Amino acid sequence: PLIEIKDGSLDLTDQSLAPPYQIRTDHVEGSIIRQENRTTVSLAGRIMGGGTSVLNANWQPTGPGGQGNLDIGVGNLDATVLSPYLEALTGRRIISGQMEMHLDYQATDQQFELKNKISVLGFQLDEVFTNPVTPGLPIQPSLDLAVALVRDTNGRIDISIPVPAGRIGEDTPFGGLVGEGFVSLVQSLTDTPFYTLGELNGVPSEHLERIEFMPGEAALPMAAAGNLAILGSALVQRPGLGLRIDGRFDKVVDRQALARKQVRLHVALASSAGPPGREAPGAIDFGDSKVISVLEEFAGKRLSAAKLEALRARHPQQDPAFYEGVFEALVRNEDVSRTKLKALARYRAQAIVDQLKVAGVDPKRLQIGTEIETAHAQARMVLVELEITAL
Repeated sequence: PLIEIKDGSLDLTDQSLAPPYQIRTDHVEGSIIRQENRTTVSLAGRIMGGGTSVLNANWQPTGPGGQGNLDIGVGNLDATVLSPYLEALTGRRIISGQMEMHLDYQATDQQFELKNKISVLGFQLDEVFTNPVTPGLPIQPSLDLAVALVRDTNGRIDISIPVPAGRIGEDTPFGGLVGEGFVSLVQSLTDTPFYTLGELNGVPSEHLERIEFMPGEAALPMAAAGNLAILGSALVQRPGLGLRIDGRFDKVVDRQALARKQVRLHVALASSAGPPGREAPGAIDFGDSKVISVLEEFAGKRLSAAKLEALRARHPQQDPAFYEGVFEALVRNEDVSRTKLKALARYRAQAIVDQLKVAGVDPKRLQIGTEIETAHAQARMVLVELEITAL
């Protein structure tokens, strides 16, 4: 009923790797206790001459397949011990890191479930890629980004690998399930990096990668500034991440908005008795005699006779609605150069950078990319999308 172990060893050879990989635990001490309906195992040892390990297990032969649990704690483990497994999955070797792991394996009637918590300090990968042993797991380009998404300012990584529940004795090896769970974790992190960053501040549902601007404007709306404050806080907590900002302009709605601003400014300046003020002009009074005079002058110089005749036909009395129509025709006719549109895109990117700098993000981590053109005639806002990168 009782077996005591003193200064023993465990030699675990993993035949799933080629060549087989040996993990050795020495200085093993503990006991195995057998009672009427339960077997309890308690062991402690030293893995590969360094890390400490503690194993506690219980087994009850009740039900068709029995039930039990296996609780394993590992501390101060040299992470390179697990390098063969990561290399088999990704083609990358672990060259440094100290690990702590806690594994909770539950089995009931031939069904199992594995919960785990893993912490790594000073984790570093080899830059050299080899051919992964496990085919069909293309996560090499994503691995560095995934690591940067979970590494904090102290260089510590805390993760849990999602291992799906399975059935004992099925063809899928247990190690294969862990590998698939690791790949799933990496892909989840890199597919939705902004969701992951939002979780750091308790707002994972926010679309932090989308910054909206009013047409023709480079100033950040309040909602966009709030999202950038959240994103900036998360980036401060993840120093291994960078951000690329490609400024955008819409050749339809931005052109129209800029044209409207230009014509409004021209009308305001031409109808003003004094020097222009620094603030943007207010609403145009299409019944004001000075405004009417300016619009008639502009229309004569900039609009064709056919366009003016069409406007007079719709508004024969030439009332304020007529002059508002003249104004809109001038807006449609106004020239807005592509240079101005590209400059607007750059100003938007710079506004994002400036807001993130206020949040404490090092500007060296922020890259302004190219100007991207879009065309959405019905758009109410112009969307600038951000891209997370690993430094």
